Order: sequence, then C-alpha cells, then structure tokens
Amino acid sequence: MIKTLFLLLAQVLFIAAQPLPQLLKDLEEQNPDVLAARLEQRKAAEQADGAAGLLWPSLSFNAGYNHVSDLARIDFPALPGVTPRTVSLGQRDNYAFSLTARYLLFNGFGTRALIDAAKTRSAISGVELKARRKKAALETIALYRQIQGVRLNLHVIRATRERRQLQLEKVKSLLESGFVRPVDTLAVRLSVLDAGQQILSEQSRLFRLQQQLNNLFGRQVNVQDFKESSALQSPELNLGGVEQLQTLELSGKLIDFQTRQKRSYFYPRVALVAAYNYGNPGVDIINSNWMDYYTLGINLSWSLWEGRRHSHDVRAMDYSRRQLDLQKKNLTRRWRSDFLETREEIKVLRKALRLAGKRVELARRKWRILAAQLEEGTAQSKEVDDASLQLTQAELALNAQKIALRSKQNELEYLSGKPISEWSVQ
Repeated sequence: MIKTLFLLLAQVLFIAAQPLPQLLKDLEEQNPDVLAARLEQRKAAEQADGAAGLLWPSLSFNAGYNHVSDLARIDFPALPGVTPRTVSLGQRDNYAFSLTARYLLFNGFGTRALIDAAKTRSAISGVELKARRKKAALETIALYRQIQGVRLNLHVIRATRERRQLQLEKVKSLLESGFVRPVDTLAVRLSVLDAGQQILSEQSRLFRLQQQLNNLFGRQVNVQDFKESSALQSPELNLGGVEQLQTLELSGKLIDFQTRQKRSYFYPRVALVAAYNYGNPGVDIINSNWMDYYTLGINLSWSLWEGRRHSHDVRAMDYSRRQLDLQKKNLTRRWRSDFLETREEIKVLRKALRLAGKRVELARRKWRILAAQLEEGTAQSKEVDDASLQLTQAELALNAQKIALRSKQNELEYLSGKPISEWSVQ
C-alpha cells in the first residue's frame, strides 16, 4: 500500500499541474456523465427535427403483383345474327404501380401539439445538460479543494515532525546535563512517530481523493497548490438561472402540449389523398391493357366513442400539472432557503478564518517562547510538546477553514444560478 502511494505521488510530480478553470472546461469532453447528457440532448434535438416533418405531406411509392385464380364472367346468349360469347372481367395476372401523396388537413391541432412537445423535450434535455455540467463542476471543485487541503495538512504535519525532531535533539542534550528525565525523550519520540503516522494517513486520503478526481476525467489529473485569494463577493440569487427550476417550468409546458394532443382526439381528422397509378389492367377491366390514371380524394375519420379513454387521460394530465406546480413552489422555497443558509455559513466561516489565523499566531508565539525556555532549562519538555501540538492543531484548523470557505463560495455560486464561467475558481 505504501509503495503504491509513493508511486502515485511520484507520477503526479511529472505531470504539469492543471488549473481548476481548465479542468472545468475539460468536463465537456472528458466527463462520462456530461458526455452522456450531451448525447441525450442531441438525440432529443434530432427527434424534435423529425417531429417537424409531420407538417409536410407524405409521399410513398407502391408496387404489386397479384394472381387471381378465378374471374367474373358475363355470358351473352345467342341472338339472331349474334353468336353466343363469354366475356371475362379483368385478368388473372395484375400489375400495379402507384405514387401516393397524403396531407393531413386537420386533426384538432394534434400535429402542432406533438411538434411543440418534441421541441420542449429537446429544450429540457438542453437544460439538463447544463445542470449536469454544474453538478460535475461542483463535484470537481470539491475534490480539487479537498486535495489542496490534504496537501496543506501534509505540509503542516511535516513541519510538526521537524519541530519535534529538533526538540528531541535538544531534550537529548538536556538529558546529558540532567535538566530533563529519560521519560521526556520517550514522549518526544512518540510524538515524532505520531506525526509520521499522521503523514501516512493523509497520504492514504490523498490517494483516494486523487483516484476519485481521476475517475471524473478518465485520466490522471494533477492539482495545483492552494493559493490565497482576495475577499470574494457574495452573488445575488437568480432563480431564473437555476436549471432545476427551468426543468420544472419546461416540464409544465410539456404537459400542456401533451394535453392539447390528447384533446385533439375529440375532433375529426381530415386528410387529402392524391395518387398517380400505372398498371395492368388498370381501371379498364374489359380490355386489360396497361394504362395510367390518377385519383384524388378527401378522407374524414372521427372516433365518436372509446369509453372516455381520452377524457380520463386529459384529467390525469391536469393532476400531473398541478402536482408539478406544487413541486416547483416547494423547490423554489427550498432553493432560496439553501442559498440564504449557505450565505450565512460563509459569513461565519469568514469570521472563523480570522479567529483561526489569530489562534495560529498565538500558538506559534507560545511555542517559540517555551522552546527558548527549554534551552535555558526553565521550561519542561512536556510544555513544549503540548505547545507544538496546539500549534499543529491551530494550523490544521486554519487550513480546514480556508478550504471550507472556498468550497462554500463555489457552492453559493452554484445555488445562485450563475453560469460556471462566472464562478470564482482561480
């Protein structure tokens, strides 16, 4: 396990660090979930274009051959001056070719509703693609920041181990002078080992986080070191930019179009049909010759009774529309609440960050004073060890506040409805 960790870390060192803004751009081409959502959007767009073809007339070609085993006959009796004869109507072998055009003149506006529904589905898939991008971006940012936080922690813990190793050397020299007890050296050695164990634990965590980030892109990703930034502005809430609410809005329109399509079954359907035919015998069943002719007509069909099936479907869709409206109101309320809660958390984190910085300054000052007193023999090794531990805890807490504040800022931008291009990810 340890060997694998070091191999991974060594591999990362040879890959150029990739800034977070560039990674968010790479999501479009490398994240499997985003790629799948984009293909879904393209599929919906093609289906919408296909539905638009319903407004055009259809043109079909037909060809056929039929063999008839028996034919109708007319027997003419013998008359003065006329010999008796039998006339067959048609012929046993029939050939027919036709080119037929059909155009739906009226169907209760069902075709237009079907096309509008397909366009709305395409729009929904486009919005869902944007939502998938934002979720993937937020997940990427979270992992990216966590990796940066672990690196900061490793830097702190390594510095802690170096302090304790220096302290161990001082305690050894003081032991020879008789200023400390032998047990004091054991305590410092244990603290050095504890720091080493913490480093291994953080390296293992770094490995897991790195693997999760790599899985998002299907390749090795190297994270830049954390950089301090100036105070970030709090965005304003724009519910119109929230894709989840847009999806519900479009879903409501989709139900309206589907309802209109169902209502179209209450009306008759009128279609214009024109055909050019060429065949043998054609319409001349007596002479049975090849001939061409055309037909032109209007067809009307009207479903007068189907057990009120379509009426029940319309009512069911009305309930679906009401349910969707309730979901939208509930989501709007929860989304606004999450935004306000996250914004308040950021205010608390900013205050906590200032306090954590002051705590680190005081803890470092305390450790330096006690470390100097230890050399003079006026402080105990246990006091220096405790001060070093307090400094480490303060620095780790400061790192946690830094990472949490930056992550919460991006979470707030996500909730605000801002596009990814306007997020503070530098």
